[in-house]
Amino acid sequence: GRHRAGGRIRRAMKVMTWNIKTGGGTRLAAILAVLGQARPDLLALQELRHFDRQDGRRMREVAEALGMTAHLAPSAFGQPVAVLARPPLVLTRTGSVRWRLHHAAATAVVPTAAGPLRLVSTHLNPFSPYRRMREARWLAARYASRRKLVLLAGDLNALDPGTDHTAELAALG
Repeated sequence: GRHRAGGRIRRAMKVMTWNIKTGGGTRLAAILAVLGQARPDLLALQELRHFDRQDGRRMREVAEALGMTAHLAPSAFGQPVAVLARPPLVLTRTGSVRWRLHHAAATAVVPTAAGPLRLVSTHLNPFSPYRRMREARWLAARYASRRKLVLLAGDLNALDPGTDHTAELAALG
């Protein structure tokens, strides 16, 4: 939608996050079609297996196909993650976290009309609730700010994959 701020009309920013699951595999073309239709302004992607090979060739191809610029964060133990922006938005002050997380975190500051926004794309530990909570607390402590806009997005693995959560989810509003 659009809203008026300071006499100017601004368009709301569309943000999307997606764990494409082990690099997308044979589904990558379909994933790109959905993302192309959704046209997010900012995008957080997770499980980008092999996107860091050949000097990041696959990441560049995906970003180009979407008309976006990307920052890829490789992982020491798991899979890479990324943040992407659609021009005229630009990614500034990019960074990567590899060692404190099972997967990784990609960060970038995006200048917006409301002020700089730090976007953090991450994928928390899928195997251990204790480690997942430790990763979430560490990320919150590292990036939280009372004065700056921060958005933490990604696969937060709130529900472990080995448990049937049907009853828990049905009870939610």
